[in-house]
Amino acid sequence: MRSHLNWALAEKVLARMVPGATGYLPDEIVDYLLPDPQRLRMFDRDPAAATDDLLAYCQGRVAGLLILVTDDSFLPDQGPFFVEAENLAEFARGYPDVVDRAFLSGDTIIVSPSNGNVIILHHSEVISTIHGTPYAW
Repeated sequence: MRSHLNWALAEKVLARMVPGATGYLPDEIVDYLLPDPQRLRMFDRDPAAATDDLLAYCQGRVAGLLILVTDDSFLPDQGPFFVEAENLAEFARGYPDVVDRAFLSGDTIIVSPSNGNVIILHHSEVISTIHGTPYAW
């Protein structure tokens, strides 16, 4: 059960940006047909290198206040993370020190309401961006 207080706002924003989205798992956002998919290796390599690749992918795709959902967001005492785009690199690189797991350890969703972009990194190591409707906080 998603009981953390941040879930209600995160799900409301996503549903307004991407009609039909019902949650923060990749198949709750799109029907598994990701547009223009690219490969981003997360496993069997240095986690910091994978994080750097994700950060490079995010350049020019995210802005403003972001909603981040990682596998850890679904733990009972966790929820979606809210991070300013300008602080994304610091957040992602410091994540293992706080959560004690790699930032990229499974499905990762980054929502950029100000420009309508939703970045989906699937645990199969495929990344894609959906261009939804911008959401004004």
